Amino acid sequence: MPCLISPKSLQTICTDSIVDNLEALWLRRFISEVFPNSNSQTQVRPLYIIGPFDCLDCKSALSLFNRALSRGKTSSQIVLLLLNYKVLEVDLNRARHLTSVRVWDILNSRCLHIHKLNLSTCARVTSTDLVKIIEQFGGDIKYLDLSLTRTDSSVTLAIGEHCKVLEKLNLDGCDRLTEAGLVHLFRDKDGIRTSLCATLRDLDIHSVNTEDPNRLIGPLLKSWCPNLQYLSYSFLLPVLTEICDSSSVFQLKRIPPLCIDEQYPPQFHELLESLPNITELIIIVGVRENLLWEALEKWSLKLESLHIKAPFPLTWLPGVAMMVPHIRHLTLSMSSISTHDSDFVRVQSLKFVNLETLQATFISHRIVPNNVFLYSLDYLQKIVAGSSSTLREITIHSYPHFGINAFVFWCCQNNAFSNVELLNLEDCALQSCTVWDVIHQTNAVKKLVLNKCQFISLAEVQTMRKHVKENNLDFEIEYDL
Repeated sequence: MPCLISPKSLQTICTDSIVDNLEALWLRRFISEVFPNSNSQTQVRPLYIIGPFDCLDCKSALSLFNRALSRGKTSSQIVLLLLNYKVLEVDLNRARHLTSVRVWDILNSRCLHIHKLNLSTCARVTSTDLVKIIEQFGGDIKYLDLSLTRTDSSVTLAIGEHCKVLEKLNLDGCDRLTEAGLVHLFRDKDGIRTSLCATLRDLDIHSVNTEDPNRLIGPLLKSWCPNLQYLSYSFLLPVLTEICDSSSVFQLKRIPPLCIDEQYPPQFHELLESLPNITELIIIVGVRENLLWEALEKWSLKLESLHIKAPFPLTWLPGVAMMVPHIRHLTLSMSSISTHDSDFVRVQSLKFVNLETLQATFISHRIVPNNVFLYSLDYLQKIVAGSSSTLREITIHSYPHFGINAFVFWCCQNNAFSNVELLNLEDCALQSCTVWDVIHQTNAVKKLVLNKCQFISLAEVQTMRKHVKENNLDFEIEYDL
């Protein structure tokens, strides 16, 4: 009797079968119908074409399209074959080699509405064709990624005029874009406010060159787009410290990494008061510990994601757990933790009541005494144990000592992985016996990432995968040296 295959596995097998036979089977007939003359096979006709996959629902069509592109099937004929009017999310980032006229003709002939469009790194698409695409589909687009493209003032003018419901816009790396071009997003030719002022929530202009940052960012946050929640800009924090005052209130939910050291700005307290809605915070901790607690106390009620970058002593973690117990995502950069025994204090528990994802990154090549790694793992173990009822994803990168095996075994034995669905232990000193413990003793874990785990061989992984398949377990092992 053949073993039963889960619906998800069967769907993957069927999708991969179609993708593997695109050129040999599906594309041959499609080309013969769409391009009856052999000399015209390299041209895309700008008219609507009925393709063999147009009967698929939106989700299935999108899954097939993305799967094909992720496996390198990016010729213009294949994109034309797979794309249909039901696909509302078009990501051509992997098909960046397509010429400008091809991209325009494919979208024009196969799409009716687009809600999410990613043309990132499609540097061959001209600004003229970008304008045509925006004029055609801008009225429905909610997410637009034009990073590292030929976007210029004509494109931003078209975005401001035609994109009525746009919520997220990425213009990072557009070196042809000027400060005046950015203004076109929020003011038309006559100086009238555009629809973007009311709809835009996320704007990435991180590396766009501006002559005077204060002249742009000040009006942007205070009057043009007061509801903006996420703004990525290389000089944002210095600008905020200059433009904030006792009456300033910005709606931003995320700011650039906040460096708390002896060079902190004099307006630090005003800065905290002007940003009452911060939900995502990256802190580079320095010598001003009191400023860390002040920032966490200010944003404790709304903070959802916290990333603490090195250097910081692990003994601060209990204080962090007390100040922001309701965060959902915690990221710890463990590359410069303290190396003195006296710095470490054994803690009974570290509980974050709503924690869903935990990520800790070490540096495997850094020379650090073994006791430091063991102590740091002890802190992580307390976090996992204290938050086991809510944790869904755990990532530990580059832990170079075999103590990681005892950590995983303890978590399995004490049911600390009871709700964890993704366990990522990339580049850790993991052993095969530990992987078998995860397979046999955890029911919640659906995916285990073992990339760069040099103490586990491909043969051992194949044996594990065979066991999972034979027992019809809903368990995936990702492995790549």
